[in-house]
Amino acid sequence: MFLEDLIKRNQNIIADGAMGTYYIQEYENDTKPCEFANIYNPERIYSIHREYIEAGANIIRTNTFSANTKALGVSLEEVLKIVEEGYKTAKKAAEDKAVILCDMSETVVEDNEEDIVKEYISIIDKFLELGGTNFLFESLSSVSYFSKLAKYIKSRDKNNKVMISFALSPRGRTYLGESIKRLSSDILNSKEYFDIVGLNCGCGPIHTVNFIKELKSSLEDEDFIFSAMPNSGYSDGNINLKNNEAYFSEMLSSGSFLKMTKIIGGCCGTTPKHIKRLSEKIKSISYITSENIRIMNNIDVTNFKRQSQCTNFNSKLSSGKLVLAAELDPPYGNDITKLIDAAKKLSDSGIDIITISDSPMARARMDPVVCSAKIKREVKIDVLPHICCRDRNLNAIKSILLAMNCEEIDTVLAVTGDKISDADKKYVKSVFDLNSITLMKLITNMNEDVFSGRPVNIGGALNFDFKSEKAFYDKVAKKIEAGLKFFLTQPVYEEKSVEIIKKVRSMGAKVLVGIMPIVSYKNAMFMNNEIQGIDIPEEYVNRFSPDMDRETALNAGLGIVKENIKMSREQADGYYFMTPFNRADIICRVIEENREILYG
Repeated sequence: MFLEDLIKRNQNIIADGAMGTYYIQEYENDTKPCEFANIYNPERIYSIHREYIEAGANIIRTNTFSANTKALGVSLEEVLKIVEEGYKTAKKAAEDKAVILCDMSETVVEDNEEDIVKEYISIIDKFLELGGTNFLFESLSSVSYFSKLAKYIKSRDKNNKVMISFALSPRGRTYLGESIKRLSSDILNSKEYFDIVGLNCGCGPIHTVNFIKELKSSLEDEDFIFSAMPNSGYSDGNINLKNNEAYFSEMLSSGSFLKMTKIIGGCCGTTPKHIKRLSEKIKSISYITSENIRIMNNIDVTNFKRQSQCTNFNSKLSSGKLVLAAELDPPYGNDITKLIDAAKKLSDSGIDIITISDSPMARARMDPVVCSAKIKREVKIDVLPHICCRDRNLNAIKSILLAMNCEEIDTVLAVTGDKISDADKKYVKSVFDLNSITLMKLITNMNEDVFSGRPVNIGGALNFDFKSEKAFYDKVAKKIEAGLKFFLTQPVYEEKSVEIIKKVRSMGAKVLVGIMPIVSYKNAMFMNNEIQGIDIPEEYVNRFSPDMDRETALNAGLGIVKENIKMSREQADGYYFMTPFNRADIICRVIEENREILYG
């Protein structure tokens, strides 16, 4: 049986239901991911495939959803063995009664997309070697690298079929925050590689029906086949979903939905009973059945729109005026008095925006968004909280972004975050669900609807300490593509850093040049030897000595600052002053002594 033959039939195609949740339900004592059963208990997987086929499924998915090295924590060699046994078991179960989809999903977020694509091509090659011709990428958060994989599949044989399917929350967004509108745009950019477009997982039937309508509307002029494989209901993250076969089949059997959706099946929580009931329901009704789920058309998933209000910093930056930012570190404790006082001094001196770091050096401090909100309210100045990916999972990052926007903070610095020290690793665990680039993409996606009335202006860090020039500029380009508008650089002490800034600006981003005053010999030695990415020229270090008094050392440092501002002024869209030890008076003095250079 061929997928193309099924598609040509004037009827809906029934796909199987969940493998993972049903496997756990049937074999609750097996705590390993079900993909391992391909090797150790293939008879269990065969039995589940057969149950779905006997329930009416014309399509079954290989038990390879999480078959990748990151998800299973095994070598690529073992992954390929799992894939091979999974395909063989599916083929044995399908006989000539069902089409097999070679099933894959996305792996964990990484910087190195090339490594991910390389691994997945190895998996695809294994499927092709075994005779696979139909491929499914499901439960996706974005099109991402799957367009490259689809292109590869088509390059091997143009008759191979590729199906791409996304997981949406009941709010109509993927886990990375992408909207249906954004997904549709990305699909259209690679439309020649996708044959079937669909939704699965994330939400239950009632939302999926609505979202399929929206997806089809966005792709109305394109010749796509559509699929829908929702969860049995809205999951709370656990497997204890209800036995609701009647509801599931009823929600997916409206006449208008059946007309627009060719392939219908199930995801988390669905069992052979759901598929059997669905199959029987669809066979028993006509395509001209009246709309029997009218209530779904009345669901309002529109987000509340905040009134647009451009901040002084953002308006100045976009208009080409010089902007000044000053960084303050939040306190280790709960007393913010000194920070408020410092922010007031900086505001009075002409600073446009206060940036608040996010637990620098991976040591816990007051939350930067809470800290920023208080400064904004009390000092009446724009604020720029840093948000790093180290300490928060994706849900927590979304929550803090929503809180930030609620507080009318519409500028953010998206950073990956410093690594946790080896000494602290036994007590503190990194999260890194996202990195700086995927965080930027998330914010950009949220700007399309959640923040559409008050979009968030995205900044990023520019690190001059790189090994590969190509990799550095590739990463800059990816950040700009992800939605970045401006960079804050590391401290600039050398002409070569200014040349890098010049090229980055030519790529389309604004750049705020980093200025960090050196205030003593000890301070210079510490930064040069213990802070990653900062390299102070020997000439500057030699201007200090251990026996210098405080004022003499400060004057030497301020002299260096003046030189650096002069050196970089032509390529600066603004300046980013790192306040040593939160001493606002030093930055105030820097601005006063360099006002003529800054503003002409």
